[in-house]
Amino acid sequence: MNKLSKNLTAVLVVTSAMAVSSWGQSSNCNMPLTIHAGALPQITFRAPLVSVNVACAALELDSRAVVRLIESRALPWAFDLALESRREIRLLAASLHHFQQPAAPRVGSFAEAIEIIFPTMTAARVGVVSKIKAIQIARRFSVKGDHVLRLGDAGWLSFVPGTKRHAGISPEILFSSVSGFLRRRRIA
Repeated sequence: MNKLSKNLTAVLVVTSAMAVSSWGQSSNCNMPLTIHAGALPQITFRAPLVSVNVACAALELDSRAVVRLIESRALPWAFDLALESRREIRLLAASLHHFQQPAAPRVGSFAEAIEIIFPTMTAARVGVVSKIKAIQIARRFSVKGDHVLRLGDAGWLSFVPGTKRHAGISPEILFSSVSGFLRRRRIA
């Protein structure tokens, strides 16, 4: 694991007005959220990829503006995970962090991006075929599990040969197909 992925905690800042409207009336939270004038809450993401809506909230921009930033490579690590024509964009949270704090470490290569998205999968071992469960991919991509299965059914991801799908059991996917999919689906 490189220094960037070890030390990176993507902290995104949302405005207090957004925070109050999003969290002020939350029934899922046992603790009330108090936001003082001028204070902005910081959010740490556990998932390495986030949606355009998250970027909109973090950057106080509309979705078109965020997509323009992605396409201009101001937010360089974004991927279209869609099956059909409607885009399903996910951004590397580290890109948002760097955009907000330019002095923060920048993800410089595809290998670094993959290591951030799948930190346990990047250590290749000779003679071992790397595989990963579909549910783990879904969590790292911030999508529903059935989306990953549909990507496999459509041929974008490769199921491990001999894998049988059973209800309640996440099938295994060849990691090389996941990496290849992200390489082909990088935006800009």
